[in-house]
Amino acid sequence: MSEHPAPERNHAYVFAVQNALFAFQMIEEGLKLYVGLSYEILKRSAPSPVTFNFDPPAIQNAPLSRLIKMFGGVSANNQLIGELRKIEGWRNFCAHRAYTHEFMSRQSGAPVSVKDVEEVQTITTFAVNLVERIGNDMLTLRETHRILFRTEHESDSEAFTPQEISDK
Repeated sequence: MSEHPAPERNHAYVFAVQNALFAFQMIEEGLKLYVGLSYEILKRSAPSPVTFNFDPPAIQNAPLSRLIKMFGGVSANNQLIGELRKIEGWRNFCAHRAYTHEFMSRQSGAPVSVKDVEEVQTITTFAVNLVERIGNDMLTLRETHRILFRTEHESDSEAFTPQEISDK
């Protein structure tokens, strides 16, 4: 009984998917930070008797679709929100179906097409752009957060990180 050599892995495709997944993780982290800072600002600035309570672990454990919905509740950047919604399907494909796609192409002996690799690379570039835009939107938010959480003994140039705030 002869052994058949294992079909060659589609390295370019696997590498492209890995890069895409990293970009999607960066989007999720950015959204978690943005939503968390926004919720802390809302909690601090709510006038009495109004209260604003939130569950930080719910933010940390939220999937991308929920994070986008939460982000939509605290951001006025409708264009960014719409573009984030567009990448959800790609994120889910890369996270849950890309391996099957690559494995099945190996089993059939047909390599993943160059078009498939280029498509994943295009969505990765788009996702990296979204990461940058989330970061740009966060700059003003961080300044507002810093001002609200400053104490009487601190100068305007001192700021807290979200971890430092939760430790106080």
